[in-house]
Order: sequence, then structure tokens, then C-alpha cells
Amino acid sequence: MTVMLATHSPYIINHLNLLILAGRKGILEDNASLLLNDVRCV
Repeated sequence: MTVMLATHSPYIINHLNLLILAGRKGILEDNASLLLNDVRCV
């Protein structure tokens, strides 16, 4: 998965952090989670 994001919004960054934490714990946040290993930063 590739995610490209440019923002100054702390709300978007906070939500991404919640999704990553949910992925680490194996739970869902708002019916979703994000595994950081599946994201490639470029």
C-alpha cells in the first residue's frame, strides 16, 4: 500500500496514529486499522 499525504492538519495525523496503534494491537478503530509494515514511506 502506498499512502501520499501532505497536510498541516493535526486531526488527520492524529487519526493516522490511532489507525497505526490499532493495527499494532490487532483491534479496529472506526472499523479500520493500518499496519505500518504495509505502508512504504517515500
